[in-house]
Amino acid sequence: MNRIITVSREFGSGGREFGKRLAEQYVEQLVEKKPVIAFPIHIGRSFYPPANPVLEQTKSVVLEQQRIIKELAEKSDCVIVGRCADYILREYDPFRFFVYADMESKLKRCHRKAPGDEHLTDKELKRKIALIDKNRAAYYDFWTGGKWGLKLNYDLCINTTHTAIKEIAAALSKMF
Repeated sequence: MNRIITVSREFGSGGREFGKRLAEQYVEQLVEKKPVIAFPIHIGRSFYPPANPVLEQTKSVVLEQQRIIKELAEKSDCVIVGRCADYILREYDPFRFFVYADMESKLKRCHRKAPGDEHLTDKELKRKIALIDKNRAAYYDFWTGGKWGLKLNYDLCINTTHTAIKEIAAALSKMF
């Protein structure tokens, strides 16, 4: 069976960067052993009947993404960031990470990575972070019936508050 890693994350915690760096470390370790592998992104699923055309279209897109993600997971090793991947690929026995950080660290990271024309105050950015995480939780709940961020859904929870993501990814890539 292929090695599959899923990364769920709070907004601003560095989870996307962690997933990318973990994938790069993994490829670096394998480059002499086998060909470079593909790294799909994310997906979700619903058991709820559609209530309107917009929901029907969303469901159609989500189901197609799910099909593609499963197909890619069957064909190669992969790192998948976000969108209920831990749930969608549960029968593939993925290694499931959850990345989080304290609010101060998330604010610093978001300010540092913000587009040049974005100048949010800390208060505005806290609201944005809270809203995005609330939406991620709602998305996860809707498509899986589960609770996003619940430690029992993951194999390893990583606090990026006081550690460089590059160092964490390098250390953890040795597990695979």
